[in-house]
Order: sequence, then C-alpha cells, then structure tokens
Amino acid sequence: METFVESSGLPADGFVTRTVHPTIPPRVDYDLTSLGRSLAEPITALRQWTETHINEIEQARSRHNP
Repeated sequence: METFVESSGLPADGFVTRTVHPTIPPRVDYDLTSLGRSLAEPITALRQWTETHINEIEQARSRHNP
C-alpha cells in the first residue's frame, strides 16, 4: 500500500528520505532532507501571508460561489 508521502512524489523530488526497517510489523521512517528543510521559511511566509489576507480570500470565495 502506497502512503501519501510516497504517492506525493516527495521522496522522488528529494524533499524526504524513506528508510524501511526490516521488522515485524514493518516500520518506515520519513525524514526531511536539507532540500525539504529549506522549504520551512517560504512555507512559513505563505502561512503568514494567508493569515493576513484570509478575510479578502474568504470574501472573494463568497463572491465566486454565492
């Protein structure tokens, strides 16, 4: 069964590493790579921008979907 992380392409794009441990039950660990960690600042900036503009976003949505 493919997990969200696997199906999202994050490992293939180099954002996370995937480590399978040969245990019963199987265990899989995911860790951010340096490339993945480098997204923290821009994602935080996007979150802050969204929080600042949420009222405008919601108003636009209500005009678009009355």
